[in-house]
Amino acid sequence: MKYKFISFEECKKFAGTSKIKTGIKWKQIGKLKKLPNNVPSRPDHVYRNKGWTSWGDFLGTDNLSGTAKSLMWVSYDDAEKFAHSLNLISIEEWKNYYKFNKMPKNVPKAPDQSYKNKGWIDWGTFLGTGYVANQNRDYHSFENSKKVAKQIGITKQIDWRKYAIKNKSLLQKLRIPANPEGVYSKEWTGWGDWLGTGTVAYQDKVFLNFNEARAFAHTLNFKNRKNWEEFSKSKDKPENVPANPGLQYKNKGWGGWGDWLGTGTVANQNKEYLSAIDAKPVLKKLFKENNINNLADWQRFAPKNKELLEKLNIPSEILKFYNLEKAKKKVQREKDGKND
Repeated sequence: MKYKFISFEECKKFAGTSKIKTGIKWKQIGKLKKLPNNVPSRPDHVYRNKGWTSWGDFLGTDNLSGTAKSLMWVSYDDAEKFAHSLNLISIEEWKNYYKFNKMPKNVPKAPDQSYKNKGWIDWGTFLGTGYVANQNRDYHSFENSKKVAKQIGITKQIDWRKYAIKNKSLLQKLRIPANPEGVYSKEWTGWGDWLGTGTVAYQDKVFLNFNEARAFAHTLNFKNRKNWEEFSKSKDKPENVPANPGLQYKNKGWGGWGDWLGTGTVANQNKEYLSAIDAKPVLKKLFKENNINNLADWQRFAPKNKELLEKLNIPSEILKFYNLEKAKKKVQREKDGKND
């Protein structure tokens, strides 16, 4: 039996009272025959050219399809005039305005996509800020830009970053990029060159080989690592000698600070101490002769008698060293047991 459907306006009023929010839901209810007989399950077909525009309009949700939205958008020129009136300065501010304010329905959220090939140039033009994307900017040559950068008087990369953020407009007028390492990637050699300080990044430095650097260190007659660290912070240290030789020459000859400075002092982990069994009678004698009865007595004795302990091949930190030795032997026994 063929039913006569109500008019579009009447159907639209009914839809507004139905609490149905989407076209998909409407069609599902229609298939289940839960709509009145004179209300179509496909109003988008029945009322085509009879008032139909979109499901959002029909259901009263104002949700429009991409195609429907594009048909109602204002021209690019009108959208640009509206954007200029907001005095926004970034894409982020545009998105936030769209999110938190009442944006006209006929102005798109993504104008760069909606007006592509329809007048769109860039965000700087659209917002009226004059901002131009890096790839579209006309910068000075690297050498000219570098001269201007040096005149600004900044000496550190982090300070340049801060300056660039605070002085965007000025740099744009000067045609100097905020990120020179990206714009001048082919000519770029480092921040020391750009800022005129001559500082070279650690990874780009060329150091002496280990033997040459150690020979230099010996000439300084330093007694300990602290002396070296203080020297490294001064202007006296040559650029081709690393401040951290242990890191630079690891697996390239490094044998400890005693070897590096020429003092002969060897780090505990590289010394040959008596085993726990061999050390036991030596320690027993030491304890008796020096009235050492507990750990506190030993901790007072050891720092004052380093030379004696070195001659006896006894570590100053006996608990730490012999507990480590014990642990290593236990691990080895476990390995041997598994191999049997």
